[in-house]
Amino acid sequence: MNKGPEIKMPGFVRDLYGDLRDRRLLPVVALLIAAAAAVPFLLGKSTPEFTPTGGQTGIAVKTSKPGELVAVTTSPNPGVR
Repeated sequence: MNKGPEIKMPGFVRDLYGDLRDRRLLPVVALLIAAAAAVPFLLGKSTPEFTPTGGQTGIAVKTSKPGELVAVTTSPNPGVR
């Protein structure tokens, strides 16, 4: 019975696969490969440039250059009025 053409793998790849299988490390290698592929997508999400934190207020201030705005952050000082 002919199974079709057999793929010849280099000895190094065959030995590495056999060692990982014998030591039951194939799932760990699969997770590492999946994590390496997922990290760029997870870190690539854009975040807003300015997000005020609790108790701070952001104000846009015009500069000397036309059309340019700078975000200034102020925090309230409840002790001084």
